[in-house]
Amino acid sequence: GTGTANSITATTSSLEMMLSRHIQTLPRFIRGKLRCFSSTADKATSGVPSMADQQRELARAALKQVPQHGWTQDAITAAVLEHPNMTISMSGLLTPSELVHWLMDDFNRQLRDDPEKSKWSVFEKIKWRLEQVVPLAQSGQWHQGMALGLTTPVTTRSQLHEFIELVAPQGSSMMYQTTLGGIFVASELHLLTDSSPTCEQTWKFLESRLDELEQGQFVNLSGDGASLPLAATSAVAS
Repeated sequence: GTGTANSITATTSSLEMMLSRHIQTLPRFIRGKLRCFSSTADKATSGVPSMADQQRELARAALKQVPQHGWTQDAITAAVLEHPNMTISMSGLLTPSELVHWLMDDFNRQLRDDPEKSKWSVFEKIKWRLEQVVPLAQSGQWHQGMALGLTTPVTTRSQLHEFIELVAPQGSSMMYQTTLGGIFVASELHLLTDSSPTCEQTWKFLESRLDELEQGQFVNLSGDGASLPLAATSAVAS
């Protein structure tokens, strides 16, 4: 209870005072060594990266290897070998499918945390999201990344739903959001085969579908919208 907590606090304070008085009785050179040791220990503790920090650093390095090695463990290993601050044991911190999901989470995080992006239109938000994977699509690797989502459908579905909630206008209906999810998936599939300069065909496709949505011409979707990620990854995997 409160009494016990107060008692523990008082005891801790007494011990700290006793230790402080004892240290003051030690020779000056020993006190100096203790202060030096304490400072070094604090720096060492504060400088140790967390597991999340290590995974984030590894993921960013591995993504640079994907155009050459694909969504494989080789890409993750290559990232570790080329990074001056990583050891080979760190290659076990991520699997290829986890790397894909880390990237999806990072896209959602950027949309969620950037106040400027929150002011964008629906078109601008989806276009930005698709632009992030253009280099991967142009290197022929994004279809494999999308297909990897099929191995963890629950996570993929959750990430898509979060993205649509970030993109959709405030107070939009479930029908609107479901259709918006279908438009995003269709546009991402369109991007995979778009060879036009700066992907203009994909942006025109996206803009036309959004115009239809605003006019109430809902895209004909089968299912409840939860299957959209699965439909997309199945399409590129087949």
